Amino acid sequence: MSGNVKFNAVAPALAKKKSEKAQSILPHDFLLSLHGRRVIVFLSYKDHELEGRLTAVDADKGDIFLEEVVHYVWNRGVGQHGKEGTREELRRCKSAMVNSRYIEMIAPA
Repeated sequence: MSGNVKFNAVAPALAKKKSEKAQSILPHDFLLSLHGRRVIVFLSYKDHELEGRLTAVDADKGDIFLEEVVHYVWNRGVGQHGKEGTREELRRCKSAMVNSRYIEMIAPA
């Protein structure tokens, strides 16, 4: 895990310089309500999804840390639109850190 990222479940973010502007994509309270639960993270990259247990939230930007992660991708037939098709497992890993800018939506699993 990167040394410059502070993960915190309850404390407020540290003071920043005026030139630095953190842009939280997802509401921090919402992410904290999912702490310890299995979640599905819909990514904005090519219909990919991650499913795992939410263990930490970056207090500044909303980046998340998942454990027991399964990485899925949606395979669609010719001409299909939306979330139709088959969801196929790509890989499993012990943990993953997800940058909030690539998160489309988070839902409880």
